[in-house]
Amino acid sequence: MSNRRLTITLDVPEELLERAEAIGLSLDGRTAPWMDYLQQDIRRLEAARDLFELSQRMDSLPDDEKPSLDDIKAAVKQARAELRANPNNGT
Repeated sequence: MSNRRLTITLDVPEELLERAEAIGLSLDGRTAPWMDYLQQDIRRLEAARDLFELSQRMDSLPDDEKPSLDDIKAAVKQARAELRANPNNGT
């Protein structure tokens, strides 16, 4: 994956900057938290898109092929158990 460069300018309230400086926190060059936030937001939006697409596909199924609410609950329960068993798999 190649990197593209994007420069972001933040307007931070003076009071917030002063509080950060008072505890020795410099905001200059701290890109990791912003990258983490961006990655989390992308995952959240992709999951929402995937869920919407899944619901559209399920809605288009003939009634006799649609999963029951119990089937859906069981699948969600199984997926959650798998995520708990391997938490790094969902990232």
